[in-house]
Amino acid sequence: MIQESSGDIFQWLRGFYYVAVTESFSKAALEIGRSQSAVTIQVRNLENEFNLKLFDRSSTKVKLTHEGRKFFEKTILIFEIIDELRYLGQEEMSCLEGVISLATPYSVLQYYLPQCVADLKTNYPQIKVTISGCFNHEMLHKLDVGEADFGIYSPIESLEKYSHLKLFETQFVLIANKNEQFQFETGEITLDQIAKKTFVHYNQSSNLRKIIESKFMENGLNIHTHIEVNHFETIKRYVELGLGISIINSICLSESDNLRFRIIPMDRFFKKRIYYLINRKGKYISPPAQKLIESVIAHNTCSEFSLTK
Repeated sequence: MIQESSGDIFQWLRGFYYVAVTESFSKAALEIGRSQSAVTIQVRNLENEFNLKLFDRSSTKVKLTHEGRKFFEKTILIFEIIDELRYLGQEEMSCLEGVISLATPYSVLQYYLPQCVADLKTNYPQIKVTISGCFNHEMLHKLDVGEADFGIYSPIESLEKYSHLKLFETQFVLIANKNEQFQFETGEITLDQIAKKTFVHYNQSSNLRKIIESKFMENGLNIHTHIEVNHFETIKRYVELGLGISIINSICLSESDNLRFRIIPMDRFFKKRIYYLINRKGKYISPPAQKLIESVIAHNTCSEFSLTK
């Protein structure tokens, strides 16, 4: 028997979801276009309906209680089931509609995805694609709370929690102005030679910066950073002007860059980066999302890949 609810439980759940994600009643109210008092009532109604305390309101940020975290996980599943119901009957339709949300590193957003999205929009112009450029921890959070349908990710942490599909590999390369001089005493560049140069570097929050600096520190070396920026094309521009050298991900290079820079592979020092298409295990994949996945896979550069459930 399906028990009757005492009110509009789906609206209550929606208000609860946004309070949990934003950790704020006022921010949740802005997200859903309601007053703060209305959202407060929605949450209170849920707590009364299920006899649970969902939030700890004792600090400046609203935090989920232990029961609230379990309730939040079930709430995500409820809304995903509703999405699945919404797409019933569209699987065979040639004119799909819907919204897809994707979270990805900025390099993938700029250099890998544009053609994938262009191909999707050519075949399915009614599908709306929302892409968030973000760092790894932000991406995983978006997947965990249901803000993103899937992500493209080069893992530092384990992928055990997620279904994943291998897409492509990249490598680190050093780029320098064409006039930059290196002394190749052993026939190959060394980290010590690089450390003596002025460096154009990523900002402090960049995962690439952490990987690069860790390798130099392992060898007792420091990078002499004179310029910090947060955009790959900006790094390339400063290097081209002779303001320093840099180490970047090869995904950021185009054919024309061979004319602009001295490019030296850094495989001796850094492992290749493997990028995966990932989503939360058990998450429903809508027909529009499946079409974008197919477009992304069509552009993958790996000869072998498999979906790990």
